[in-house]
Formats: sequence, C-alpha cells, structure tokens
Amino acid sequence: MAVNQMPDQRGWLEFSRPGFRLRFLHPEVTPRGRPVEITEEEHDGAHRVHLTAREGEEVYLELVRFPDLQPLDEYARHRAYLVGRFGPDAVSELAPSSLREWPAFTYAFRGIGLERAVLSFQVGRDTYRIISDPRARLNDDIIATVTINE
Repeated sequence: MAVNQMPDQRGWLEFSRPGFRLRFLHPEVTPRGRPVEITEEEHDGAHRVHLTAREGEEVYLELVRFPDLQPLDEYARHRAYLVGRFGPDAVSELAPSSLREWPAFTYAFRGIGLERAVLSFQVGRDTYRIISDPRARLNDDIIATVTINE
C-alpha cells in the first residue's frame, strides 16, 4: 500500500470512537462527487467500520478491531474463510510490513472481479485489520491518515 503524497485534506472528517484505537480522516465526498458512506457494526466482539462510495469504485475500506486476537491467528482464520470462498490460490502468504513505524503484516486476496489488500497489526491485546481495494487510490490516501491511540 504505497502512498505517494498526501491529498488536500481540507474539509475531510475525522473518524474516532471510544474503544476503537484507530483514528483517521476521510472525505465526505469522493473526487467524482459521490458520498462516502460509513457503516459500523459489532459482531462476536469485533468492531467493523466500512467506508464505501456507491456507484463507483473510488472507496472501499474495511477497518476491523478483533479483541484478544494475535495477527497470525487472525490471518489463519481469515485465510481459511477466503480459501473456502474463492479457492486455494486466492490468498497470498503473510509478509512483514508496517504502517509507517508500526510493525504490521500484509497479504492479498482475489476473487472474480475482486482484488483486496490487507494490512494487519497488533495494538495492545487486539488485532486491527485494514482491507482495501488497491485499485482505488483514495483508499491509500485515507490509510495514510491513520493514527493509533496507544
């Protein structure tokens, strides 16, 4: 997930929630004028934040907090699900990476018409996973604003 330069963030909104230790900025509308929609849900203790822009592929980001889970365990669990959904060749191996100075892991997966990049890292006892569509540059611009509240 390479980030070339920071976008003009004037007018971007800040996302932060108690208990969700990632904060980030995001535009209210995409460069093509489509609203950026944010949905949140809790499932089995995981907190999921999903950013999309309807009628286009300008934004697809999914940020999830998994309590009391290590990144390697999250990868194993997610890989099993993805292999079952897309087949054994759909998921790459886990590789070391970083979110700026924060140690992280990365992997990717594909399906028919689908391509996703994953960044996973530990904050305290929790794992945070960021899934993005690598074809949409705006995703990288948003990820570049992510900060971690330690």
